[in-house]
Amino acid sequence: MVNDNDKKDIEMIKTAKEMIELMIIALNEELLGKESVLKNQALQYLELLIEKQKIDIEKEKRIEEYRNWEFENKILQEHCGEVYDWEFQDEWL
Repeated sequence: MVNDNDKKDIEMIKTAKEMIELMIIALNEELLGKESVLKNQALQYLELLIEKQKIDIEKEKRIEEYRNWEFENKILQEHCGEVYDWEFQDEWL
């Protein structure tokens, strides 16, 4: 025999399980949304790192070119008494 209290308990347990399942679904959706945001932020960060690397590489190239120009200018001054036209140098940098 199942009395009314048992039926109410069973119904309450069933309702509680349904609510927990709905809460779990809602939490999963929220976590997926946050995960998506984190992935986007990580990708943006990687893009910034790549851009910084490109800038650093370009900077190093320009520094090396400048050093080469300085070295050649020093040799030219020592041996010929002439100097480079620095405006011409800037066209190449």
